[in-house]
Amino acid sequence: MCRFPQAPNSGWIFTGWSDGNTQNPRTITVPSGGATYTANFSQQTAVITVQASPSSGGTVSGSGSYTSGSAVTATGTPNSCYSFVNWTQNGAVVSTSAGYSFTASASETLVANFNQINYAITTGASIGGTASGGGSKACGR
Repeated sequence: MCRFPQAPNSGWIFTGWSDGNTQNPRTITVPSGGATYTANFSQQTAVITVQASPSSGGTVSGSGSYTSGSAVTATGTPNSCYSFVNWTQNGAVVSTSAGYSFTASASETLVANFNQINYAITTGASIGGTASGGGSKACGR
């Protein structure tokens, strides 16, 4: 009897043996005359999802299924009256660049955060009148 444990390299998963068996490790009683057993592996994939917050803040690209170890670029493009802030994963900032490049290793969701642009408006009057309407105003409003 022989015991064959299989350990995939980083970025790969064990998918089974050439005869369809998926046990790992596998114990085999080798038949007289010998036999060939081939372990099969496949490269892992990572599903990358990109989202915009708020959704009206801009457009994002880079979502897809990537082979583990491949290069990914997520891009956040702000809409009019918005500015790009950062990329976050699970609430933690991972990049402040609108074009975030990284190596795919696991499935993850990235959020491109945008801020609406606000303007500070100061009003004043010369002699003979008053002015109002100052304060912070959102771009486009």
